[in-house]
Amino acid sequence: MYCTIDDLLGQIDKSKLIELTNDRENPAVDENGQEIIHEGNANSAIDAATAVVNTYIAMRYPVPLSPVPKIVNKLTADIAIYNLFTRHYNDEDNVFTRRYRDAIKLLEKIAADEVKLSANESAIRAYARPKVYGEDFRRMYD
Repeated sequence: MYCTIDDLLGQIDKSKLIELTNDRENPAVDENGQEIIHEGNANSAIDAATAVVNTYIAMRYPVPLSPVPKIVNKLTADIAIYNLFTRHYNDEDNVFTRRYRDAIKLLEKIAADEVKLSANESAIRAYARPKVYGEDFRRMYD
């Protein structure tokens, strides 16, 4: 994965991420009944975004990238947020859709070798916490 949930939180506020990651009928809640970020849905969106990015990047660079260039981290986060947004909304004229389209345009330029990923760019390493499943995990899939 080229970004983490924390990277998504660097782009949108926590309340919006909670809204976008949760299912309306069955939201993730903490021990106090407060809605929280549904990490499974967030990580699924990040995985899907990483796959999209790899599809373009692989035309010019070996994937997966390590370390992850900052621009790849941002593009992946933009696409992941768009993936989460489209779970709930169809609005084509919003900031998330514009960021998604801009990300795809830049990825197309990278794939066409019109834009190069800089070897000198400060890179980051994206780490995800290990997946931890609670007792109710099996019930979700039974």
